[in-house]
Amino acid sequence: MTDKEQKKAAKEFAAYWKDKGSEKSDTQTYCNQLLTDVFGAEKLTGLVKYEKPVIVDGNQKYIDVYIRHDNVTIIVEQKSLGKDFTEKLHQSGDIMLFN
Repeated sequence: MTDKEQKKAAKEFAAYWKDKGSEKSDTQTYCNQLLTDVFGAEKLTGLVKYEKPVIVDGNQKYIDVYIRHDNVTIIVEQKSLGKDFTEKLHQSGDIMLFN
């Protein structure tokens, strides 16, 4: 995928998802589409884990999307529409997450 094709795909992706989506029901569709259509990933099986359980302060929490490939780890915490994106999250182990 060329840079020009990727930019076009990213704009189409953003336009499609603008003002829609539910954190609970659309996380997998959203991320799968982002990874394949925008980033060109061809095989997601074994790469992406959804609702990965972690223990935080003795309580079970879940990471919405966890991607581990080679020496790179990506953690995605989604928020529903209308939620404050400036709020700091402490729900993925000892990692403070910011938007």
